[in-house]
Amino acid sequence: MYFEIYDYITGEVIDQADALNFGDLIQRQHCVKPIVLRALSDTETVSNLKIYLESKGGWEGTDFGYYKAEDFEPSIESGSGKMSDHFVEVPNATASSPNSVSLDWHSGVSDYLWIDSQITEIADGVDEANFRVFYDIP
Repeated sequence: MYFEIYDYITGEVIDQADALNFGDLIQRQHCVKPIVLRALSDTETVSNLKIYLESKGGWEGTDFGYYKAEDFEPSIESGSGKMSDHFVEVPNATASSPNSVSLDWHSGVSDYLWIDSQITEIADGVDEANFRVFYDIP
């Protein structure tokens, strides 16, 4: 399985993802543009695809909004009403932890997932976060 990143306006593939980069973040403002991604697989049948947000401190009070859809929808902006759902931080996530974002799987690709960020507080300590992914191969 791998992830592709898409232009949020046109839906064109930008790159395969090995990291998510929100660009420069300004306190109390949403990121300039959302990240749009989906998981793909050439050989695997995948089910129960879940994504969790894990933080290593410093992200308290930060919103990671998301929106998911089977089909690409152009020009969904950061901070828009469509991105009103939010990731809940899940330290040390496991496949059975609550508060995941689940993506449906359709013939070798997952739903599209839009993610944005807004830092509401700047905290001391380590400002690292990662998204942990779990899935089953039936």
